[in-house]
Amino acid sequence: LSKKVTQQHHRHPFIMDQNPFGSPMDHSIDPTSGDIAGTVSTRRRLTFRPPIALYLSADYFDFAPFQVLVRKNIEFFEALPDDTQTTIQGRPRPVVLGQVGIRCCFCARLHPSARAPGATCYPSKRSGIYQAAQNIANTHWAEQCTLVPNAFRNALNAARHQKSTARASKHMWSNRATALGVFEDEDGLRFADSVNALGFPMDDIA
Repeated sequence: LSKKVTQQHHRHPFIMDQNPFGSPMDHSIDPTSGDIAGTVSTRRRLTFRPPIALYLSADYFDFAPFQVLVRKNIEFFEALPDDTQTTIQGRPRPVVLGQVGIRCCFCARLHPSARAPGATCYPSKRSGIYQAAQNIANTHWAEQCTLVPNAFRNALNAARHQKSTARASKHMWSNRATALGVFEDEDGLRFADSVNALGFPMDDIA
């Protein structure tokens, strides 16, 4: 039997607004302006989809409690001009307009240059999402980000030591990204036009 997967609609106590920019088209950037519309391909690649948490409601059954908290509080987002102009330590390649990265939900409202180290990562492939998320959880949240609530840190530390039979594979992280409309191209990760555009990988359904 297939498992119907939907996004969680009720607000988790530790989640900030999923879309810090307002509605999908409520940006300071006009998609038809000269700033970003230099080529047809650029216009096609910038979807203006709002940020979205990694978490899906099915995660509750498949991931350990620690990873569920991680996935609820890290979001996919599409790089806008401010993101492309901000240097990320340890990243050899520049960020491309419309490239999809993951970031800490707690400091997402800050300008990219004002965030603490390790807040943002741009995996080149979906298979890299798992490790990038662990880096945010184990370094940025634990040592860097001053906007992480103490209640969340306590809950995360408790969940880290909680025994669980859930053993989601790294491949499942990749498949859940696909379910959220994230795909790979020559520049890294990108958003499809909608969350459901790519379907839900069958090998990830119990």
